[in-house]
Amino acid sequence: MSKKLGLLTYGKRDGQVFLGRDIMTEKNYSENTAVMIDEEVRRIVSECHVRAKSIVEKNREKLEKLADRVLEKEVLEAEEIKMLVGIQSQPPAV
Repeated sequence: MSKKLGLLTYGKRDGQVFLGRDIMTEKNYSENTAVMIDEEVRRIVSECHVRAKSIVEKNREKLEKLADRVLEKEVLEAEEIKMLVGIQSQPPAV
């Protein structure tokens, strides 16, 4: 699913998925389309990598706080995590 390739499915799966058996696909598209599919997959993965890296870099301080706390305690409750990353402004009531 991309603007370049549209909302089509390329390749037809044959047979049921079974443990240890590969899924066979029928190539019902040209070599040029295969190249376009590879380019689109590469583009999408690259864009997502850049976005994920940006999110991690932007939130590095929060992630380091969280990592330090996990090293201290090993197990954190959801409310404590929210407080550490700034989703909740005050500690949960005990």
